[in-house]
Amino acid sequence: MYVAGYAGLNVPNDASQVNLNVDQTISPPTSLNALGLENSLVYGGKLGYYFNSLKALGIETDAFNTTPNIKQQSNNFVQVGQADLPFDLPGARLRVTTWAFNLVVR
Repeated sequence: MYVAGYAGLNVPNDASQVNLNVDQTISPPTSLNALGLENSLVYGGKLGYYFNSLKALGIETDAFNTTPNIKQQSNNFVQVGQADLPFDLPGARLRVTTWAFNLVVR
C-alpha cells in the first residue's frame, strides 16, 4: 500500500473555439475565439495498493485540485454569417477538481 501527495504549477493552454449554449431560435450558433486561462497551483494526493497474489497489478485512486481562472480580456463573439462582435470579458473564477481510479501495472 502507498500514499503520496504532490504539488506543482498548472500552465494551461487557452481554451480555443468555445461554443456557447444558446437557444438557436433566438440566436445562431455562437462561439468565442479563445479564452485565456491563468496559471495556477495544482495539488493532490493518491492512495494505491498492489495485490499480494499478482504483485505486478494494483489499483490506485488519485485526486487533485487546480484553479485556472479565466483572465480578464478582450474577446470576440463569433456567429456564423455575421461579423465578429468585440467585447470585454471581466473574467471568471474556475475550479477544477478531478478524482480518478486507475488500474496500475508495473
